[in-house]
Amino acid sequence: MGDYDTGNTSSFATNTCRSFDAYPFSSPTPVNENCSAHGCDHLGHLEYWMSHLPNKPGVTSNGNLKNWWKYIVDYDGAIQELGLNQSNCTAANAVDLGAPGTQVTVPNNGCVKVQNGYPAWWGTRNMQLQNPSGSYPVPFTWSNSCAGSSGSGSFTGDWQTKLIGPTNSQCATLIDLQGSGSGNVTILYHSGS
Repeated sequence: MGDYDTGNTSSFATNTCRSFDAYPFSSPTPVNENCSAHGCDHLGHLEYWMSHLPNKPGVTSNGNLKNWWKYIVDYDGAIQELGLNQSNCTAANAVDLGAPGTQVTVPNNGCVKVQNGYPAWWGTRNMQLQNPSGSYPVPFTWSNSCAGSSGSGSFTGDWQTKLIGPTNSQCATLIDLQGSGSGNVTILYHSGS
């Protein structure tokens, strides 16, 4: 059975899908199968493949979740469960950027938010982040829990614009700057419509 040849009963292919039922394993066990293992159709093939994704509770000795569905369905939760989310950036300790267009200088590994300066008309909309000056690169992650949105970006030079969103003025938009900590960056925001 070749790639995507999910209905071919005469060809056999070697796979290690069943090995993942016992994840973690020391070495995979290859099996020769034809399409009868998954019903000889595309949906059956997907169900067969996904049913063998590791899905047991716990963590492996090398620090991976035994349930890979957690990575697929809730990656942020999986990272937090493993204790890898080491960010101390919270709405309580973030520097507020104030009103749109206000330039605020912070350490390039600082924590900023837009919360108290949202204009009354903001509602839910995209936001443009800009950086007039700074020490680069400054990777960042951002989130807005009311809009259920998050993402990442990076400033690599002066006066770049990064569109993030949607953001919602009912909650803080939290921006975790992840530069080296050896310099500052100036940040401001505008409506991205």
